Amino acid sequence: MFKFPLPRTTIFSPKPFARSPTATTAATNSTQGLYNILNNHKYVAAMSTSPQKSEWLCILPDQVNGGLERRLKVRTEHLEGIKRNQAAGFANFGGVFLNEPAEEGKTPAFKGSVIVATGASKEDVLEVLKQDVYSKNNVWDWEKAEIYPFKTAVVSPLPYV
Repeated sequence: MFKFPLPRTTIFSPKPFARSPTATTAATNSTQGLYNILNNHKYVAAMSTSPQKSEWLCILPDQVNGGLERRLKVRTEHLEGIKRNQAAGFANFGGVFLNEPAEEGKTPAFKGSVIVATGASKEDVLEVLKQDVYSKNNVWDWEKAEIYPFKTAVVSPLPYV
């Protein structure tokens, strides 16, 4: 599967994407024409004006003093915001990391948040995260936060929702 954008017009007119004089001649059959289009994909990709986005692993520990109380107070609002960010293509994956495994009927021992985000740069990702209700309510400890370039290797379906 090709992961680069191909405008619909390239299927009908491969000439603008040719790299050599031999490739600009009319294709003798549709297979050769398609080969020319796909072989010249880097020209199509270069036409894009939007910056290329990457994944970023965001490890956001909670504040030690009062972070849990502030987290619980605005958690519903945070989850709504994450859903909006996911719909916008920003949040690919997210969750909470804990001090100990969660038990049924007990408030989990929250330690922080983990988000795999998509953005053009670390600064772009930080800008969005700083607008989160957890950031605005001093839940996350920004002095201990870590953000790394990331590349998803394996994705499994959710076992529950």
